[in-house]
Amino acid sequence: MWTFTSNNAEHTHQFGAILGRLLRPDHIVCLSGDLGTGKTTLVRGIGEGWGSVDRITSPTFTLVNVYQRAADDAVLYHLDTYRLETPQAIWSVGLDDLLAGRGSVVIEWADRIRSELPAEHLWIDIQYHDVGPDQRLFQLHSSDTYHQALLAALRIQVERVC
Repeated sequence: MWTFTSNNAEHTHQFGAILGRLLRPDHIVCLSGDLGTGKTTLVRGIGEGWGSVDRITSPTFTLVNVYQRAADDAVLYHLDTYRLETPQAIWSVGLDDLLAGRGSVVIEWADRIRSELPAEHLWIDIQYHDVGPDQRLFQLHSSDTYHQALLAALRIQVERVC
């Protein structure tokens, strides 16, 4: 587990951009946190770092956005599960197809579908920080070696830059 403090929305975006540059097609990034903690800001940074040619927007009503990368045919799947009535409803969105696809998957409100997720993922919990109104506390962890390697690389890059 690793804990990171973001000082403001710009810092969160920068953190996301670093993560985005490290993503590979079969990475799964799960985000949890209260409304307004910066999940979508983080995903915008991820999309920028990953190389999306599309504007990153929250898929709150569409549930899934698919972003293209100019450099190759890779895609970034961005899910928002806030409006799902049950965890099992994620299968009607085609989660199995997304996980088997050629892209990285980023899931906002992943805690709402935790029971349906594969065990292999990077989990990022974002919390309001007591120190200041704009600061956020990120707690990151993974239980599989593939995503632990992603977490280790992210930590090295962030500690160099942020």
